[in-house]
Amino acid sequence: HFAATNQFDCTPNIYSFMAVITSYARSDSLNAGTKALSLLGELQQAPYNLAPNFLTYAEVITAICRSSSNVLKSNMHPNQQNQFLQEQESVLIQLIHELQ
Repeated sequence: HFAATNQFDCTPNIYSFMAVITSYARSDSLNAGTKALSLLGELQQAPYNLAPNFLTYAEVITAICRSSSNVLKSNMHPNQQNQFLQEQESVLIQLIHELQ
């Protein structure tokens, strides 16, 4: 296709999304969980319309848990930490319900 039209059409697939989500799961970034969750939503919407599997959810959950752990180690104010952790907890509960 590229040789005939001098255009390259590249649409991300589930493996592309998983590579990035897995990178977030292994990241020390405080917002890696939020970014992984955002990608989970994006891959399910048009134009991709991909179906996440158990591993996709597991990596997003790992990213969220690791972010939460990193928040506890950070210099963030305790009230901000508590608010962040409560938000992450509700997201985790929602993801677990989606898996059932």
